[in-house]
Amino acid sequence: MSTTRPVAAWAMPLAVPASLAYGTVVRARNAMWSMGLGVGRASKPVVSIGNIVAGGTGKSPMSRLVAQWMLDAGVRPLLATRGYGAVQGIADEVEEFKALVPGAAVAVDPSRRRGVASAAASGERFDAVLLDDGFQHRALARDLDVVLIDAQRPCLDDWLLPAGWLREPVSALRRAGAIVVTQADDVDDALSARIESIAGRAPIAWCRLEPRTLDMHRGTTVAEQPFAWLKGRSVVVWAGLANPERVVSAVRAQGASIRAAPRLRDHQPYDQALLRQLLEQAKGVDAIVVTGKDWPKLAGRIPPFAPPIAVLRAGWRFAAGEAALHSTILRVVKPNLRGS
Repeated sequence: MSTTRPVAAWAMPLAVPASLAYGTVVRARNAMWSMGLGVGRASKPVVSIGNIVAGGTGKSPMSRLVAQWMLDAGVRPLLATRGYGAVQGIADEVEEFKALVPGAAVAVDPSRRRGVASAAASGERFDAVLLDDGFQHRALARDLDVVLIDAQRPCLDDWLLPAGWLREPVSALRRAGAIVVTQADDVDDALSARIESIAGRAPIAWCRLEPRTLDMHRGTTVAEQPFAWLKGRSVVVWAGLANPERVVSAVRAQGASIRAAPRLRDHQPYDQALLRQLLEQAKGVDAIVVTGKDWPKLAGRIPPFAPPIAVLRAGWRFAAGEAALHSTILRVVKPNLRGS
């Protein structure tokens, strides 16, 4: 479990009062929304995927999985997302979603409520709304809140931002209709009991996001390789994520020799100067491993003499609760299942 804080130790005397003030504002806003003030409702069922901490818990990959479940059930989702980290009109997670779930509709707007309304007004066809990172965006009412908790970094006893990682008090978990523990190899009874004591419900599912395949790009050609292709290869890793260490560890565990894994920030923009520097580090390696979140910002910008780009594709492995989560979501978005 990470013990790092958003601010340096010397700044904590300033961060703690700021955290207390932030908590006052969050509680006031939540009270307002709980009374229905300023809350609008969509004409379609709304499912939110979110969390209560800053940083990655797998919200976007879970949104893609849920969107695919909806499509498989004959329900076309509209992904309503803020489009955070957009650079020159490219929002990495939005582009990755469009590439991997092409049958879904997408609305990008800092106001999810406005984005959904605009999509409907423009004639976009959708049967349900899926809010990516929507737990704190309560101006749009939802029929189900799915909240993710990272087993390796639950932060259930942490400070609110900026002294700690919590976006809102842990008591907010009582709003959740389903809690999913991610980065979990198995059910953790102690963590489950702790979550239940706070939220009033035990987690519905336990799962881990794990690498599955590599999309190998060289020039205009692309070929799929198993993740095991990395064994014995020399690589560099570019991972502009909240928790890039997980990608680096997975590549190393697969038996690759990592020459460099430069520290990139979440939603890292790749300007020309940075790209030149990274490509210089990558000379002579067998491949440059990047995440699906990084690839939209790199596509078409890699020179033909560079090593092939291996875009990592991951999938969810459930230790428990996959069927329960699946049926819970479908009962909300598919009318003929609501009474089942």
